[in-house]
Amino acid sequence: MRSSLRSSPDIRSFRLSDDPRRIYYAGWDKEGRGLRRELSEMTDRGSRGKIIGCQLAAAALAALILSIMLLTGENSWIYGENAHTKTYVTGEYRADGGEWLPLKKGEIPNLSDSRRIEIRGHFSHDIEKNLCIALRIQYLDVKIALNGREIFSFGEKGSRHRLSGSGGDVWTTFLSPGVTSADCVEMELYNVYGNRYLPSAEKLLGNIYFGTEGSLYRQLFAARGLSAVLALFIFIIGLLELFAVLLFVMIGYRNIYSLLYNAGYTLFAAVWFFIQNDFSFLLPTPAFTAYMEILSMYMVTAFFALYVAEYMSGTRRALTRLTASAAFLAVTALSLLQITGRFEAYQTLNLSTAACLLGIISSFFSLVVEAVKTKKRAPRMAVYPTLLITAGVLCDACVYAVIPGGYAIFTQVGSILAAAILGGLIIFEYKNKLDAAARVERVENELTQSRVAIMISQIQPHFLFNALATIKALCDVEPEAAQEAIAHFSKYLRANMDSLTTKELIPFEQELVHVENYLYIEKIRFQEKINFVYDIKTADFYLPALSVQPLVENAVRYGVASAKGVGTVAVETDEDEKGYTVRVKDNGVGFDFMKSPRDDRSHVGIENVRSRIEIMCGGTLTIESGADEGTTITLFIPKAVASDESNSG
Repeated sequence: MRSSLRSSPDIRSFRLSDDPRRIYYAGWDKEGRGLRRELSEMTDRGSRGKIIGCQLAAAALAALILSIMLLTGENSWIYGENAHTKTYVTGEYRADGGEWLPLKKGEIPNLSDSRRIEIRGHFSHDIEKNLCIALRIQYLDVKIALNGREIFSFGEKGSRHRLSGSGGDVWTTFLSPGVTSADCVEMELYNVYGNRYLPSAEKLLGNIYFGTEGSLYRQLFAARGLSAVLALFIFIIGLLELFAVLLFVMIGYRNIYSLLYNAGYTLFAAVWFFIQNDFSFLLPTPAFTAYMEILSMYMVTAFFALYVAEYMSGTRRALTRLTASAAFLAVTALSLLQITGRFEAYQTLNLSTAACLLGIISSFFSLVVEAVKTKKRAPRMAVYPTLLITAGVLCDACVYAVIPGGYAIFTQVGSILAAAILGGLIIFEYKNKLDAAARVERVENELTQSRVAIMISQIQPHFLFNALATIKALCDVEPEAAQEAIAHFSKYLRANMDSLTTKELIPFEQELVHVENYLYIEKIRFQEKINFVYDIKTADFYLPALSVQPLVENAVRYGVASAKGVGTVAVETDEDEKGYTVRVKDNGVGFDFMKSPRDDRSHVGIENVRSRIEIMCGGTLTIESGADEGTTITLFIPKAVASDESNSG
């Protein structure tokens, strides 16, 4: 029986990283005292963490309940004596030069299909001189006259940005010249974009206030402040996610793209929500705000698609990434058109909204299909937070179709819940990475010693002695052959030394060269007694260093070298839809699995190859042998691992 099947009982393998291509070895004493001590420390830390976590949850819940009660109870909000007052225009109106129709107090007619609206009548309140009159103007040109004298204008060409077709979406104020309910008020409104999904005229007629400027802002905060705070909360979460990306990079964690894309989605979603919540008065840049609304919608779509694509494979992954590419190209094209002054990005609001809606929904359903077909844990876990976002988008789309100009409330709530879930997952994952990094640091010395032991185990003393003796014999009779043998022998030794620092998978071609260098020496030694056969059908894959050469050496030493007649060692590779197969065959003496090894030499051998294949590749090693029947050792490497390494290389 082959003694290389026996491995040292003092060597244990531990996976200290989520990267399957990294492997570490730590030695524990036979009684397992080191392992028990570490497990005990981990248990103590886990218990303390649970207690602190429960205490923190209780404090947060109590603070949240009290905060809600203080903000929603009677007399929770105090605005002071100079509160604003809402006023209306009563009289008559006409749209696009049509007939005059009555306009009653508090009545807001549907004017979404009209481009030019004329109104004449009276304010429903007296407005003292020098009080602020506040108007919500959304992409309108506005002129207001009092008793035939113009007192306010907004949106004319000379007062707006040269790259914008309108004055934007703003709250603006002007000082009252002193208005009574008997004064004749005339208003002329022009809908710049003629967009029926922007009820601009209705918003203006329903949002006319007078009072002090400060009271207006307090009212706006009271009406939309919670939404703005939530938008700010989402923005902070996005910044924290970016910070987490930097931390992951610092600790050597490479799979950061899903977190990076989610951070991009979160930040642009927060910008979009802020604009949606009527807080444009905080940004006195209406042209920029209009552009940012279009930009943020496309960026939300792009980063959402990139995030879910990280959990897909094959065609679905490519198509979802194509959705993100389309969003980026749309932003580029619209920006360039507006830069040249030929077109304004905001004019595509309806088309852009529909395109972004379709992009998010299609990306989500591709993720669902991936989770159902592959049944993998990662896509299933990604479905839950993205489901909240997609459901919010669908609800808002339905509301928007019925009530044009509505706010993206459901999308905002879904994004907040999703951000909370993902934030928890990020904290949990970061903690695991820190624990893994701490373990690596504690056992670094033992790891180095173990790698040295593994390398030494591959360089068998008997092979060194035999190789040197063969080269010495050649020096006298065939000096040129001796020089060639020395070259192959040095390459063989270098490959074994390189295995000390090789943590990643290597190309199969590199391992095959190592095998050829080894067999070159053995062929010189055994001459016609041994034949070597290669049947390499595929070589485009990766595997751990020193995976095939130890198996070939095992076949030579314990198989054909001990057999009568001519022995043959064959190295074969093959590929199917699941992965790659490497076979090392010999027609030697074989062995009986029921018998124990013939020697007690302390080395890792085949069991070392088996453990590295399992941990670094998720693959398998199987042995088929029988007495006087030869031996076949088969390595199988899943295609996903080999392909990922190939792509990264």
